[in-house]
Amino acid sequence: MATTVKTSPKEIKIEDIITTRNFRKKLDQAWVEQLAALYANNVDVDPITVTPFGEEKPGKYKLVKGRHRIQGRLLADFQTIKCHIKTYDNEADMIIDAISEDVKSSKPMTHEDFLYTAKQLYEVTGYKKREVVARLSEVMPPKMAKNYADMVVQKHKERQMVKALDAMGTQKINVSEAATQFGVDENQLALMLKDRKGVKRKKHYSIRNFKGNIKQRFNAYNKAMIKSIEDAFAGYENNEFSEVEVQTVLDFIEATGQEFLKTVVEKKKRFKTLSGQ
Repeated sequence: MATTVKTSPKEIKIEDIITTRNFRKKLDQAWVEQLAALYANNVDVDPITVTPFGEEKPGKYKLVKGRHRIQGRLLADFQTIKCHIKTYDNEADMIIDAISEDVKSSKPMTHEDFLYTAKQLYEVTGYKKREVVARLSEVMPPKMAKNYADMVVQKHKERQMVKALDAMGTQKINVSEAATQFGVDENQLALMLKDRKGVKRKKHYSIRNFKGNIKQRFNAYNKAMIKSIEDAFAGYENNEFSEVEVQTVLDFIEATGQEFLKTVVEKKKRFKTLSGQ
């Protein structure tokens, strides 16, 4: 598995650690806050694990395991974190090492976490089901490993069908060409195309409504923020707030917006991993 381990943990700037993969689908904020409290009180927490990014990004590291610890460290207002540095022969080795402790930890991985991890293994092994089963069997019973591999393969087939259908519209190719390009059954694709034509208008309307709902929520949020700013200004004019207090309000609103944008960027990165882009 890991070919090199630096036994002595090294203090590394968190800004030099890049998250390229996650193996838990959701961030547990309560856990992050608990870790932050431990860090703030100088409790000794296990180092995270990273691997060098290589020539592509010298001086940078990929996060292997420790996503919650990093967030806890940042919440406690620290900019560095102790790390074990490992190197791996391949991405599959890194993935298995990343989840090896979580399988039996006090906070074990969920079904969705395992499925999410199995999907990434399927991709990095070149879509080879046998390899996924073999690698997962290193950390779980073989029968369980096979079940996850089966689910991932089925989901991949369904996703390829959707991609083939989309390509027929964007690339203007026929059923046979799309089936060949995406490795799906031509007859099944033809049936899905027939079904989709019946719901295409409804689906388009649904997406339009979805975007409309988002816009309405943003408009409501923007109005609320503008009202808060105007109230702060009024408070200043009435000598209820000082200049420093009004500036604090403005800074807080700005920071909240920036934090939201950071979250969107993070979600986009996760979606790239999820969609195999």
